[in-house]
Amino acid sequence: MSAQQTAHHVLTGATIGGGMLEWLTVNSSAVTAMAVVTTTIASIAIGVWNAKSNSDRNKVNRRDITNAIINDLRKAGKSDGYIDDLIVTLRK
Repeated sequence: MSAQQTAHHVLTGATIGGGMLEWLTVNSSAVTAMAVVTTTIASIAIGVWNAKSNSDRNKVNRRDITNAIINDLRKAGKSDGYIDDLIVTLRK
């Protein structure tokens, strides 16, 4: 059996896994295109999710910082009118 015949048998599935090699050889361009498209879609989805997560985290951080400032002002004895004005200013 020649090397060419052996390669043909491998590619046509005469050996274990050979059919997959033939399919991959014939469809390698399509597989590459599908991989690029899938990776692009996943990258965009992860980017959107990351942006939303960052936005949510920033809202929570701002709320926590604002509450900490208000609590510190109350402990320092600032008037309710002063604190209310500050809250209105911070939440604009």
